[in-house]
Amino acid sequence: MIIYVSAFISRVNQRHDRCLEKYIDYGKKWMALPYPKIVFMEHDVVSEYLPETQNKQYEHKSDGVWYNETTWIQYFNPRTMYFYEYVDKVRIPLDIHTQNPNKDTLEYMFVQCYKTEWMSLAIQHYSVLIPVLERMGYKTEPQHLQYMWNDFGIFHMFEKHNPYPELLFRECYEKLEKRNATRYQIALEHNYDFSKVYFSSCWGNIGLGSHDIYRNICWVFAGSVFSGFQTPLLKLSGFMREKCIELMTKHGRLMWEVNVWVLLKNEKPELFDYYICNHDPTMITHF
Repeated sequence: MIIYVSAFISRVNQRHDRCLEKYIDYGKKWMALPYPKIVFMEHDVVSEYLPETQNKQYEHKSDGVWYNETTWIQYFNPRTMYFYEYVDKVRIPLDIHTQNPNKDTLEYMFVQCYKTEWMSLAIQHYSVLIPVLERMGYKTEPQHLQYMWNDFGIFHMFEKHNPYPELLFRECYEKLEKRNATRYQIALEHNYDFSKVYFSSCWGNIGLGSHDIYRNICWVFAGSVFSGFQTPLLKLSGFMREKCIELMTKHGRLMWEVNVWVLLKNEKPELFDYYICNHDPTMITHF
């Protein structure tokens, strides 16, 4: 009953350790998982780097294309991000402490902070996956659908920790699916209201003390995985949009999404829950 959501936007920064082709390769491994997925990508990147989408057996539409039997790619134009309405308000260079300014660009922050918006868009577009959900025996009513964000390159967290990372990757998701189905049934039996968004967290619920949330990256939230149902995710998306616009227009800044989420958690604690993990396979195994 999980719909996985991700996005990949090209050329927003420069990394010496990971080129565009490497990101695409990671994403292909994730898209090969046999679960329903919606991925947001630029049309030209799909055309150039995903020749699989030209397979005649899969349906093509003007707004997207099937990558395989379970993965729908929704074309996305990054210039439609709401940030560009306020980009002239942000001080450049960014007022952040980073060891890698070529990676931590303003456009990179746009992509990171747009994750909640892509979750909202996935909810709007979920009907494209109804045939997949029905074929897999899932309920298709909106109130039963859980959405999980996965970073497009999440496979890299499995690469370092096992001599057979692709096998580990598939096994971890298989166990996640079984574990989550059981948990969902128990939650229904106990009338759980599904009112929170469930975040991966490296630091847990600790006090930040003198940590500068505006300039130093904060790993209360791990960033790469979070999940929830329609109502709390739409609330989160709205609050995130308001907070990012406020940061840009009133403070002339924007930073990593994980930092902005801390600000939101302080204001809307009833919307947040978390599990402890690290930037490794525990992102999935601890969910």
